[in-house]
Amino acid sequence: MNLNEYQTKVIDTWISNEHDLERIVFGICGESGEIAEYFKKFYRGDFVTPDYTLIRKELGDVLYYLAMLCNQLGMKLEDVMQVNLNKLDDRKKRNKLKGSGDKR
Repeated sequence: MNLNEYQTKVIDTWISNEHDLERIVFGICGESGEIAEYFKKFYRGDFVTPDYTLIRKELGDVLYYLAMLCNQLGMKLEDVMQVNLNKLDDRKKRNKLKGSGDKR
């Protein structure tokens, strides 16, 4: 399955209401936060070996909300991915991978 197929399939799982955009953005933040919280506990020493099965599920949740955001905004996830790859390739060619800011 490619990203656009995934993006289309997840539409049927969304329960829509008047706050879709807000719920999607908060979903991305929340699921990303769960990944960060997991690694915080790992680096704090709560466990020795990361559970990649759990991390994979949380990454899937982030992907779900990203796909739903693209749906909400009328974008294709594969197009977003390609634009990002083009931006990174341009930065690499200009030796600007390090640093901060979108306009480097």
